[in-house]
Amino acid sequence: MEDSTLGVMALYALLGLALLTLWLRHQAVLRQRERMREKMGALQGDLSDTSQRLDLLSRGVDTVLSETPGMQGLLDAHKSLESAETLLFEQDVNVSSSESVAIASHAAKTILVHYPGLADEDGHKDVVPGLLPLVERLDAILNEAEMQSEDLELTGNQHRRLGELFHGIDRTIRASDFYRRAHSLSAEDADALRSLASIHREEGDMEALDRSLERLLAVDPDDIAVLKEQALLLSGADEERVTRNYRRLEGLGVEFDISLATTELSDIVERAREVNREVDPRTIEPETSTGWLERAARLLMIGEITVALESVENAIETNPDNGEAWMLHAKLLSVDEERTKESLQSIRRATALGQYGVILESEIFENDGRLDAARAVLEERLETNPEDAEARA
Repeated sequence: MEDSTLGVMALYALLGLALLTLWLRHQAVLRQRERMREKMGALQGDLSDTSQRLDLLSRGVDTVLSETPGMQGLLDAHKSLESAETLLFEQDVNVSSSESVAIASHAAKTILVHYPGLADEDGHKDVVPGLLPLVERLDAILNEAEMQSEDLELTGNQHRRLGELFHGIDRTIRASDFYRRAHSLSAEDADALRSLASIHREEGDMEALDRSLERLLAVDPDDIAVLKEQALLLSGADEERVTRNYRRLEGLGVEFDISLATTELSDIVERAREVNREVDPRTIEPETSTGWLERAARLLMIGEITVALESVENAIETNPDNGEAWMLHAKLLSVDEERTKESLQSIRRATALGQYGVILESEIFENDGRLDAARAVLEERLETNPEDAEARA
């Protein structure tokens, strides 16, 4: 009897423990469910707040794009560039493969959709805001893939327009490559050559500029601006072509003073050229002070003052005792009203090296509104050199 009682009590005890365990687990589940409910509520609130923010952002973007509808299509261009980056660089594809060329060409064409390259009445070509950063990405893709203009399947017009976009982000080497390709595909399109000539002009590459101008004349022999610029560029160097251009201008009824051989700048060019022939007649990049001076004088003839100043500073750095370089340096600095003091210092250095700088120094003082100083310079000169007709005049 006692054994059976103990067995029953033991059974009840086990059942009680089981029930207690189940109750404790039930309570744990309830607490966990409560915590999950709280988390879901917080998450739902965050999602609602995020949704509201995205809605505000979307409406803001729509407002901005409504003012500049041209930007709306740039999203497709972004997607195209991202796809190109993924396909070209996340799988092992040879650069020269037709698939890679097609991918890069498609990305380029997507950008060109937003740049027709049409000029307005003033000759300006508008670029959709936000397009140039895409051009920078395209340039990075072409660099990574080691592609050149000839690798892309584009027309001459498309190459020229891409060249203009690369030029717009100061990728002049890439732009030059695309301009040359555009000219080779569309030899009658003078715009690519004009843009290429502008790069040569900015870089101060006179030989390349001459080649581009000659090609422009092959397209349009009666281009007055090109005829004048090349005549100035070749003055004292290639009289045969200078005479040719002069006769064409005469035939077009355009008056143009071609007698630059008697001017001071042409004299500088001619003397510098003679010295360069003695050093190395095949040299393209100047190695002597006179070579840099020649380049500066030619650049000044065609109105490229900034690049001319860089060249004349190279001439002075190469030979600090080049009086003609100091004189030209003074003339270039005198254009900038804020550099009058530097200009006067250059004149005095040139004068110390035997150059005649009285008239220029007087003109600089006069342009600066210092008439008494200008008059004093001339009077001082006449006191020591009363026979100086220029100062007296």
